[in-house]
Amino acid sequence: MKNPRIDYLLVGLFTLAMGAGILLAAALLSGRTGPTDDYSVHFDNAGGAKYGTQVLYEGFRVGQVEEIVPIFEGSRTRFNIRFSVREGWRIPVDSVAFLAATGLLSPISLNIEAGHSSQSAHPESRLLSRERVDPMRMVADLGQEMRRFTEEGVKPLMGRLNRTLDNVNGILEGDGKELAGRLNRLAGELADQIPAVLEKTQGFAARLEGLAGRLEGLSTQENVDRFTGMMDNLQQTTANMARLSADLHQTREQADRLLSTVNTALNERKEDVDRSLADARYVLESLAKHVDAVSRSLEETSRNMEEFSRRIRRDPSSLVWSKQPAEEMP
Repeated sequence: MKNPRIDYLLVGLFTLAMGAGILLAAALLSGRTGPTDDYSVHFDNAGGAKYGTQVLYEGFRVGQVEEIVPIFEGSRTRFNIRFSVREGWRIPVDSVAFLAATGLLSPISLNIEAGHSSQSAHPESRLLSRERVDPMRMVADLGQEMRRFTEEGVKPLMGRLNRTLDNVNGILEGDGKELAGRLNRLAGELADQIPAVLEKTQGFAARLEGLAGRLEGLSTQENVDRFTGMMDNLQQTTANMARLSADLHQTREQADRLLSTVNTALNERKEDVDRSLADARYVLESLAKHVDAVSRSLEETSRNMEEFSRRIRRDPSSLVWSKQPAEEMP
């Protein structure tokens, strides 16, 4: 006769085995499978970090974030991130911790860049930190710089040239004896204004070089490869700025030649001079219209880059899966 106690024993053993397996799986998924050592690090911006965020030591997972506590220091707010790593894991005392994503669609992780010191950091100590670099924000800042350069440099120069032509036309309609003196004063004003525009161009080139230096500070090789194309575009932009500076010099020389020609031809062919000035004014007005179009395009590009940056940070999966548009109501 079959003993029912054996069945009960087998069912009980199976239930205990399943419970132990569930507990083991939960422990593995949480990353807390053994004793740990706690460390801390301070950041001015803890964007993307939360409880359970992975802690990577040179790309190898060694623990997770346990707690984020804000620290108020007057008008400044910092964040103390406490994290745990495997017990006995050696971290050099000069190691640097920073928040970064290993890929474009990867979540934020707390990365530890190993130092070169022979001394190890003690548990409960605070590691050195480096603030996170946001590439999308840097691209948006570049768009703002381009827009500011157009508004403060190119458009004022076009306006001054347009007013200069208006003044020359007014002079031609007045007393011809005063033409030479006024033309000389106009040439002096142009000579004073163009160096200021060139100085702004050089300052913008210097800011581009500073931006290139910040991009070189990105530590991981993946980020360096990702920004190689961006650096090429920035170098091309710098070359365009140099060409623009040369074009401005050429514009100044052409303006000087134009003024000299007007002064010489005033007593000979006044009608031809009037037609030439009208043609020049038409060309400059066309250039001013194109400058406005370029300015609007740069402003729209800046807004699109900012919107793209916010959407990627909020929903990285939108690069791969697009949302279905809502159906229109009848």
